[in-house]
Amino acid sequence: MEEQSLPLFEIGHPGVQREALLRNILIGAKTATSYPLEEDNPEVLKAQVGELQMLIDSNNKPVAVVRITEVLITELSNVDESVAHDEGEGFIGVDDWRQVHEAHWLGEAYDSKFIGWQMPDNTKIVVERFKLESIG
Repeated sequence: MEEQSLPLFEIGHPGVQREALLRNILIGAKTATSYPLEEDNPEVLKAQVGELQMLIDSNNKPVAVVRITEVLITELSNVDESVAHDEGEGFIGVDDWRQVHEAHWLGEAYDSKFIGWQMPDNTKIVVERFKLESIG
């Protein structure tokens, strides 16, 4: 498969956040990402195990290729320390991970339909784990 035809792996929001996350992926610190599952639209899953995806920067330029190694659907209350660690952003623990992610997911920058929405423990979360295949 040619790199140009790979699905895009867009991590975070373009700008400072995406560039910081990209650095963490490129140094091997970040090997997972997560997002809420849209229960009314389950095909929104962004990846399948074994799939190669093109990691892009804030200018939509290819940076690297990653391979999806796991796609896990779990409840927010079941997210564990391994997810907090594999997200590679220096979370102190799962409570820190949850606080930061809820603030992100409930913020207008993520999706305005979630503003004011409360995230109960049984909120379905998708955790994607990946490994860096190539850079450039």
